Amino acid sequence: MKRLAVCSLVGVSLAMTGCAVQWPPKPPTVAPHPDSHYHQADLSHLVDYGGKAAAMDDGARRAECQHLQELATTNPSLGLKLHLATLQSVGDACGSVEKALDSLRRVKAEVRDESMRSWVAYQEEVLGRLDREADFRREIEQKVKQATEKALRSQREAKTKENQVKTLQDKLDALKSIEQGHDPANPQGAE
Repeated sequence: MKRLAVCSLVGVSLAMTGCAVQWPPKPPTVAPHPDSHYHQADLSHLVDYGGKAAAMDDGARRAECQHLQELATTNPSLGLKLHLATLQSVGDACGSVEKALDSLRRVKAEVRDESMRSWVAYQEEVLGRLDREADFRREIEQKVKQATEKALRSQREAKTKENQVKTLQDKLDALKSIEQGHDPANPQGAE
């Protein structure tokens, strides 16, 4: 009987511990990769990322840009390309407006979500306008530079001509003085 009581006690103990163990065992949770959010290609995430990128200083943007470019060499997903284009559009630390526009144009064909396509089209239009204005500004700056150089060149030429005129006037005055010294009406050279 003792043996039956011990077996019963062991059986009940095993049954109770068996109930506490889940079957099948739950797989261990794996923390998401720290860069996995860069591969998300949903609109709300990209808008949020754009806000964060806008709040970064140039040094942080430059470091972020290098990080994204490194990631793009191993896994150039659509989300990563869109993140890079978003970062490029925020400031010059990751490239020019022209570079951001080029990135958006290359990735546009890969976008399937309609709201994301609309966002890419909007970004493309805004960046296109900025690019055109930058081209116009460069053209105006070039014209101003050329006009300034021309004005300085004209000023130097005028100064040179002024000096030449002064030199010629001095020579003329010297010749007049010599001529007056040899004038037969003025034999002593007195005035």
